[in-house]
Amino acid sequence: MAHVSTRVPRATLQTNGGCIVLKMATGYAWQRPYEAAILGTDRIKLPTLIDAAHAAISVRLAEIERMKDGTPSEMQAIDDARSALRTLIAKTRAL
Repeated sequence: MAHVSTRVPRATLQTNGGCIVLKMATGYAWQRPYEAAILGTDRIKLPTLIDAAHAAISVRLAEIERMKDGTPSEMQAIDDARSALRTLIAKTRAL
């Protein structure tokens, strides 16, 4: 089976002195659902977004275990994301 990387390129358009600049960033597939949860403002949808973020991270952790392809920086990013999700859950329960 061929390995498919979970690193996905992302791009943002920004204006700089009237010019549009395309900025490329490198991220991981699990970061998109994580960012959706962290940036989510709809309290009704937030639990679903958090669950999706946890699921995406779990899938990636299983892949890392299976493929042995995780980097220290990605593992740190996953740890940080999980911590942020725990904080988000605690803050939403307090509301």
